Amino acid sequence: MKKGGVDFESQKLIFKISTFDFDQSTKGFELAIETEAPKPEYMGKPRGRKRRQ
Repeated sequence: MKKGGVDFESQKLIFKISTFDFDQSTKGFELAIETEAPKPEYMGKPRGRKRRQ
């Protein structure tokens, strides 16, 4: 993978493997590489004591 330019040591990557029928008697494998998506911003209610105003 290093020869292909995939830098998996410094980036967090997600590897997804799926199978498909290449022929009747042959199974094929497909490797998909995705970068890790950032977490969405928290939109819930604040927890803990209420702030004084």
